[in-house]
Formats: sequence, structure tokens, C-alpha cells
Amino acid sequence: PVIATYLVETYGKTDSLYPKDVKKRAVVDQRLYFNNGVLDQRLAEYYYPVIAGKGAPDPEKYKKVEEALEFLDGFLGAAEYVAGDSMTLADFAIATTLSTYDVAKLKRSDYKNVSRWYKALQTSVPAFEDINSVKKLTKMFQELAKKAKQLAKQ
Repeated sequence: PVIATYLVETYGKTDSLYPKDVKKRAVVDQRLYFNNGVLDQRLAEYYYPVIAGKGAPDPEKYKKVEEALEFLDGFLGAAEYVAGDSMTLADFAIATTLSTYDVAKLKRSDYKNVSRWYKALQTSVPAFEDINSVKKLTKMFQELAKKAKQLAKQ
């Protein structure tokens, strides 16, 4: 989040993506830290061993992924976007993480607020799929998983 906040602070024409208001900014920062420290971290703990060929996914770690999605669903139940009523850097960061969830084929449909928000971003953010490189990332993960399985057999 540091690079993104620096870029918006330096080159942003408005403060809509990263508000100057201290309370609003604190919420955006909290969501950015939630993304890095919880949402992305739990995906890494659950899924990266699979693509590294270190075994099957751990159901206990998947419970932690679900818990993170429940938190996110709660944030989005209180507002249209993850940090309030307008799109911020936190929305872009979390959307990028969730595109990785898609690649890992993790179920998101049980979280109605997350699903609503993600679909809205897909249709309202120009070139959403290109920005998040979902197709390329999916192909890369599939190739890594295939190589990991081959190495595990040796």
C-alpha cells in the first residue's frame, strides 16, 4: 500500500482515492492493512503450498480464508465500497487480491456483499480484467501447479 498511497498523494488530482480527512483516511488505511495482513496472507497460507507441490489444501487454513471473507462481507454490508461510500485505493487493492482468489477457484458466492461489490467493480472500472490480469494469472498458476506435481513425482 505504501507505493500506491505515495503515487496518489503525489499525482492524484483529488483526494477521492486516498482522502485527506483523517477519519476517512484511517478507514482506508485499515482496509489496506486488512488486505495485506489478512486477506492476502490467508490466501497465501492456504493456496501457495498447493502450487509449490507441497500437498493438498489444508481445510483448517480454508476456514481462515472464509473468516477473512466474512470480515470483508461485513465491511461491505455497511457501505457500498470497502472503506465507505466512494471508491478508494482499498477497493483496488482488495479487488486485486480477490482476482487471485478467482484464480485459486475459491468460492466467493456465499458472501453476497462481496459478490455485489466485486461485480460492480468489474463493470464500472475500465479494463478491470486487463488490470487484474486474471486470465494470465490463471494460466501461470495452472502451469506452476502442473510443474509442482511433476517435481513431486520425481
